[in-house]
Amino acid sequence: MRFKKSLLAASIIASMLLTGCTDKNDDDEVNIDRSSLNPLGKIALQYDNVLNRSGNPMALRERDKYSNIKFNPLYDNGSWHGFLLPGSADTYGSFTGPSIIAEEYNVLLGKYMDQLSLTDSNGRVYDLTSVKNPELISYPGALYQRYDLGDIEVAMEMRFVDKRVSLVKTTVLNKSSSAKELTFNWAGELTEELYRKPGVTNKETVTGKYGEDFRTFTPDIYGINVRLNEQRDTYVMMTQDDATFMIRRTLETKFNLNDPLSYESKSSPVTIAAGSSSSVWSTQAYGHDANEVADIEKRTASILNNPESHFKKSADRWEGYLKNGLTNDKATKQQSRLAVKTIQNLHTNWRSPYGFLQTSGVTPSYTAPWFAGGIWPWDSWKHVYALAHINPDLAMDNVRAMFDYQVTKDDTLRPQDAGMLIDVVFPNAQSLRVEKPFNNDVIRHLQNADHLDGDNWNERNTKPSLASWSVWETYLGLKELGREDDAVKWIAEMYPQLVEYHNWWYRNRDVNGNGIVEYGATMDPAHNDENGELKFKFTYSDDLKMPDELKGMMGQFCEGESKKVCYSTEMYDDMADWGKVDISAPAQDGAGWESGRDNAANFGFISDEQLQAYAEKEYDGNMVLARADWTPRFFQHKVNGEPVGYTINQESVDINSYLAGEKNFLAQMADLLSKPDDAKTYREDAEKIATYINTHMFDEKSGFYYDLKISGDKLQLYGHDPKGELLTKRGRGPEGWSPLFNKVATQENAQKVRDVIMDPKEFNAPKVPFPTAAMSNPAYDANIYGAFTGWLMENEGLQQK
Repeated sequence: MRFKKSLLAASIIASMLLTGCTDKNDDDEVNIDRSSLNPLGKIALQYDNVLNRSGNPMALRERDKYSNIKFNPLYDNGSWHGFLLPGSADTYGSFTGPSIIAEEYNVLLGKYMDQLSLTDSNGRVYDLTSVKNPELISYPGALYQRYDLGDIEVAMEMRFVDKRVSLVKTTVLNKSSSAKELTFNWAGELTEELYRKPGVTNKETVTGKYGEDFRTFTPDIYGINVRLNEQRDTYVMMTQDDATFMIRRTLETKFNLNDPLSYESKSSPVTIAAGSSSSVWSTQAYGHDANEVADIEKRTASILNNPESHFKKSADRWEGYLKNGLTNDKATKQQSRLAVKTIQNLHTNWRSPYGFLQTSGVTPSYTAPWFAGGIWPWDSWKHVYALAHINPDLAMDNVRAMFDYQVTKDDTLRPQDAGMLIDVVFPNAQSLRVEKPFNNDVIRHLQNADHLDGDNWNERNTKPSLASWSVWETYLGLKELGREDDAVKWIAEMYPQLVEYHNWWYRNRDVNGNGIVEYGATMDPAHNDENGELKFKFTYSDDLKMPDELKGMMGQFCEGESKKVCYSTEMYDDMADWGKVDISAPAQDGAGWESGRDNAANFGFISDEQLQAYAEKEYDGNMVLARADWTPRFFQHKVNGEPVGYTINQESVDINSYLAGEKNFLAQMADLLSKPDDAKTYREDAEKIATYINTHMFDEKSGFYYDLKISGDKLQLYGHDPKGELLTKRGRGPEGWSPLFNKVATQENAQKVRDVIMDPKEFNAPKVPFPTAAMSNPAYDANIYGAFTGWLMENEGLQQK
């Protein structure tokens, strides 16, 4: 094919020569150097449009049919704003958007903010929207557009060069035989529709919801500003007064406000010689508050003083990511494109510090709106593992972002949780922290006094401890890239903090003291009252015929008419024993969240319909017996007589497998740091936990691992509760795979688990395999979050044995 194309080109050139086509005019393009129009990169240019980054935003909040963000903009370098390629001809010449993450949630501020057209000295308008089939390409780390308008060509390339700043290079090539004077015209328009989703009718406007002063265009001699006022709409958008989206260009422009939602601006004429090109540079940035805006102004001036250098550094940065990540020379083209997609997604979700988010980290998702602005440990450990060999600096920062909020004994809200990592970090801390600075860090607290009204920040639980797994992989990544000194320093930095976190599990989540832990929930107003009594809820009616003793307790410990909210650990247990009504404790949610699997069946989560079906199948419809199987109990765990939290009444096979695995990683770190006694202890304890798991948590009949129900009675180290009972009735879930992932399963047991996993009636589902509840599980449902969705983290266990 290459030979045929070359032959065709030679034939065309020969034909031109024979027919005397020698005039040096607009048709003499064979001698024009177009290299100035080309995008930067080498490896990246092999991976065009791996992600669909095109679209035309029409509403501030625009969703697909699943309520996810409709578009996938280019975010990079820790930015809090992103852009798209044009989704149709009417937006050609612009990077559509911007999308901004307004502290915690993403919104689409504009339809487009910098749409280009050109006018020559004769008044001819070069309208990019009229071009047929322009090049619109998403590359790793860049968006690229190219338009052929006859005697000129235009190329536009966007890259992120700073944690807050994207840079656009607009190059115009004059293909004619004479110089051209061109005026650059830009236009922009904000979104006004408030909400859009297929099948949903919503006529609200942004102005109607947030007021005329929410967004204000203001001119700058070199660009524009869109200033925002303060909005603290917790689950939609949170902005500070003077938050600003700003554009700065290397050309002076005259600004005209068409109406409150749109503007136009134009430059003085720019002369471009025949056969030559000229580039105009512009920056876009989003600053969360006045201090950020002032800092961005300074950095932008520096960037525009030497834009080529910053542009090249951005391209080189992405070439490095791809070089580090694409090391498998046996990968197919499809596999390589999938790898590049993953690398891009990780960097799309990178957020740089803002508010109480002190260090860069990677969020779980941009397109799932609830996950765009927060950093969770459970997700972070996997992000770090994935980044360890590609971008180890970001990997290290992501770990640090989590350990920025490792509780210490100096904390005034929960000193009993010293060592714990909190469940999630967002820019805005919860209001419980208003008078209680985290770890008594008053300076950090005062610096972020405007960020104490968040509702996503969560200290009700932690997440499974895969921290050492990810830290060790980052060490290996640094070594692989020739940074051996950095690798050792990294382990020396993290080892003491990892040990503190590891020890917290045994101090705060081991109610019977046998070295085998349970999931649980912290002491928190969501879980208990000021006296430490467990909070729970149920619906009351006279038809229940509640025993007098329970009625008396209800009068003493509960409030509300029919929807009862109660605070009593003893009453919860008595209600569970009675079994005539469904009861729910927020601590159950905390324990589920702490597992990273949220509403997993092994913690007793099951729908009313599923529980009824279970009762019919197992107990001829007896709901009391059915509830007994699915209602968890809770122990208030005390250390030195003081409550430190609640644990659920089951030793979970997954967390103990993770901790056994972590002990082996800590042992390797201890070896590296010349701590032989630590290493020896960790390895010995890991072996004992593995023995416990294989002896007491494996069911021979079903060939699977399960959680173990316990009584809470005190035991010797690694002692087994004689009252213990495997929770086989709650079905099978990925918790049973974890001994494989952590390499604690025996070969024989691992093979049996593998057989269960590969069974098409269990986990090997025909369309989406490896759901988070086996298809035989009473709580399985293809439409329930956590009871079906395949979470691939645990699937690696299939490869471990």
